[in-house]
Amino acid sequence: MQAAERAGSALALIVFGGLVTAASAGVLAFALRTRRRPSASLSTISFGALPIAATAQSVLCWWEVGPMPGDEAAGGWALALGGLMRVAVAAQCVIVARQGTLRQRTARQGTLR
Repeated sequence: MQAAERAGSALALIVFGGLVTAASAGVLAFALRTRRRPSASLSTISFGALPIAATAQSVLCWWEVGPMPGDEAAGGWALALGGLMRVAVAAQCVIVARQGTLRQRTARQGTLR
């Protein structure tokens, strides 16, 4: 029964990590498509909500996957998705930050794109 519980909680971690990754990809796509400075809500989601959710997923992942036996595949999938999630969150943070500074710089120069 304990192995089934571990597999179920690893699956929940994979789903949670997938949701955070999908949300981060959505923010990234929206930030790349918009032609104006990031709004306050986009900045809050990008620099607040998604990094907090990613940190929570990482802590839960290590809490759950750490004591797993090495031959369980679910732990490996959870770690792989966790790495992908961290890359997606970092990329969307960088893109939103760069768009905000680029828009401010071009607005000061009088050549807003």
